[in-house]
This record gives sequence, C-alpha cells and structure tokens, in this order.
Amino acid sequence: MKEHTTKLVNRKTPRDLLLCALRAIGSKIFDADDRRARDLGWQITSGRHGLGRSYRDPRFNYFIACTACGGHGCNPSGVICSECSGTGRIALNATDASWPGGGRQ
Repeated sequence: MKEHTTKLVNRKTPRDLLLCALRAIGSKIFDADDRRARDLGWQITSGRHGLGRSYRDPRFNYFIACTACGGHGCNPSGVICSECSGTGRIALNATDASWPGGGRQ
C-alpha cells in the first residue's frame, strides 16, 4: 500500500530572492568594516535589507547623566558643572554596571 503524505514545498518568491541577493551584496560591501567592528567588540546592526550597517561601541553603556547637574552640564545660573566638566555625563566603572539602569541612560 502506498503511503500518502503531504510535503511542504518551500518556494522562494521573487521578493525573497531579491532580499537574499541584497543581503549577500551588503555582506560583501561591509565585510572589512564588519570584521574590524567584531575585532573591536562592537555591536553590529544590519539595516535596509542588508545594505546598511550601524556600529556601536558597548562602552557607551557606561555613561550616565551627571547627577550633580541633571545632565545639563551647568547649573541653573549657567556655571559649568565641576563633576562632569560641562559634558552632562559621567562614566561608570565596568564594576558599577550593576548599578540601577545598568549604566544605560
């Protein structure tokens, strides 16, 4: 007796083929930049169907708004904050990342 089973056929639409080709082109275009970013430990986000990239250094997670000036860099009378030297942010140590907010602001 012959067994009848239903096989799912995964057909690629022209759109799927085009998106796959765009991702392949983007991979070739950004290959050197992606390798360098991985070597530096950066986060890589692909966008625009593979034809765009965004790179981010995770050390930025350790910056928070200055608590002395509220992130403004100066007090209400315009005097530059001595805690953050007017930048409006302070850097946490890697060990302080467990601080509320995890170093993200």
